[in-house]
Amino acid sequence: MSWRKKSLLLSVLCLALLTACDETTPQQEPVKHEVVLTTVKMDEPTTVYKNSETASDNVHIRWAKKTLGVDIRTQWSAPVEDYDMKLRLMLSSDDPLPDVFSSKVMDTTNQFLTSGKVLDAGEAFDQYASPTWKAAMAEVPEAWQPFIENGKRMAIPIITEQASQAVLWIRKDWLDKLGLEAPRNLDELEQIMKAFTYDDPDGNGLKDTYGIDFAIKDQYLASPTGDISWVFGAYGALPEIWGEDGKGQLMYGSIQPEIKKALLRLRSWQSKGYMGNNVALQDFSQVNENVIAGKVGIVAGPRWFADYPVKQLIARDSQAEFIPNPIPTGPDGTAGRLADNSYSAALLISKDISEEALQAFFKYQNYLYEATVTDDPSFLAPIKTGMTMF
Repeated sequence: MSWRKKSLLLSVLCLALLTACDETTPQQEPVKHEVVLTTVKMDEPTTVYKNSETASDNVHIRWAKKTLGVDIRTQWSAPVEDYDMKLRLMLSSDDPLPDVFSSKVMDTTNQFLTSGKVLDAGEAFDQYASPTWKAAMAEVPEAWQPFIENGKRMAIPIITEQASQAVLWIRKDWLDKLGLEAPRNLDELEQIMKAFTYDDPDGNGLKDTYGIDFAIKDQYLASPTGDISWVFGAYGALPEIWGEDGKGQLMYGSIQPEIKKALLRLRSWQSKGYMGNNVALQDFSQVNENVIAGKVGIVAGPRWFADYPVKQLIARDSQAEFIPNPIPTGPDGTAGRLADNSYSAALLISKDISEEALQAFFKYQNYLYEATVTDDPSFLAPIKTGMTMF
């Protein structure tokens, strides 16, 4: 198993607290001295706690305290749709930051990187990270690049395999009701969007559905759900991206003539009512809410789209069904999209963290990474669903 594949088990590291870990997790000798490590957490919609446990009090928190002597204290947790705003408020309030926390939105991350309030995380990583964690990071050295400020690595990327490329998720129950087939190109897709908008696919007699949804508020391309890059890819160029022009020369995607064609297509969809009215103001969490509310029939999203938000939709409407489809081609048969980054978020460390807490954090993280050094899947089974993720 390569370090990259092992790191996939940790790809959501520091983003959420999963259900709970088994008390059979490989144990060290109990420690006598405990170190407090503060954090904040995003409440993932698919997280389920048992026995009245919470993000701040659960079996894994107790395991880390008992076994590693790391007393993880959650100062606050927030739903996905509120987490980024609370991070921004935390920064603007000038209150002390938690010892360790994560950020997924690059604009917010950049504010922290330049705030003077976070530690040179790269230096700490070099000093305290385990060989296994370092080996995993060495496979994707480019993941550090977005978090370098004045030559210093001011955040630790939370790495992930590039295995969540967006596909087009379409309401199959709506296709079946309207007698439609899955689209192969943009023209066929447009006909489906029209039907989803005006032919009452949910059968409630109201004009309360629309064809497709996008999220471009915080990141114009490659939003976790509601990605729009594939529309431009169908015309052979991506905005905001540098690439080669076929002659070995760099070209900036935003000024290519193909971009105008894609924008005209999007404007046409908007004017015809095929897409939501607030696309420019939506982040991915709002798109998820629209899916759960049963308003939209087509969304570009990764493989986990079937878990969230689709499962939440099905809980409201048992007949609802989304199926994945290939990205449709453009007028000349071209299809394309922005590839995933090798990271999913950033780990930030307060510059005011104590040396004791800093070492406790790496002790904890190193333990989770070192636990993957095995080819025995049964060894990983007890721990892979029970990691506390900052």
